[in-house]
Amino acid sequence: MYDHLLTLPDELRLLWFRPKTASTYAFLVNRYLAFFGNVAVLVFDFTPISATVRANRPFACRKGGLS
Repeated sequence: MYDHLLTLPDELRLLWFRPKTASTYAFLVNRYLAFFGNVAVLVFDFTPISATVRANRPFACRKGGLS
């Protein structure tokens, strides 16, 4: 996220306000797909799940390893 904020002025100037090319779209897809993918992983990792859902997961890690 820090990198995205640091380079946003350059990104706006060099990519968003110019005619779009295939490399522009490739860059934007690569940059923002990874960014939003990481955000989704963080949200799912830190969202608590109920005990019932945890008990019903077939491959949940337990004290003895994988069940």
